[in-house]
Amino acid sequence: RPVVKYDTAPAWVGQLDKWDVVVINVGHWVDPTSWKNNKPTWIEGFYKIVRAVRDLTREHDNVLWRTVSTRHFQNGDYNSGGVCNFAEPIYDIDYLELTGGYSTAVQNAILRDLIPQQNLLDVEHISKPRVDAHKGTDCAHFCLPGPVQVWNVMLLEKIS
Repeated sequence: RPVVKYDTAPAWVGQLDKWDVVVINVGHWVDPTSWKNNKPTWIEGFYKIVRAVRDLTREHDNVLWRTVSTRHFQNGDYNSGGVCNFAEPIYDIDYLELTGGYSTAVQNAILRDLIPQQNLLDVEHISKPRVDAHKGTDCAHFCLPGPVQVWNVMLLEKIS
């Protein structure tokens, strides 16, 4: 089980100059279901993680942050009977209708608050309505063709 250390830079931070582009996506790894501490709460912890990594990478213009893509589970999560049996996109879907939707909305609000727009790859509004873009019972990963292709176009626009 990984341990988050706020006072020690991860080894990869010292290698940022070796890569053309780094895309950071912490999303589903830091949410209420994976956070086992009460102090700080998962929201406070998410803020601390984003702030710490942002501050460590601030001098590097090759670092982008990706917002959290929506998981489209309803009536439970991946391990508790959740399903995503949608055939068409739903453009007005509410996060509260989705398992884990509240935490996704909070995480994306934190990212928009802390990360400068030029360093933010905001995939939320493209991904959220695409409830139809999953295969079978995997409501967290998107199929191709689908939203991920649009994310790639967005990434190319950011780095060009």
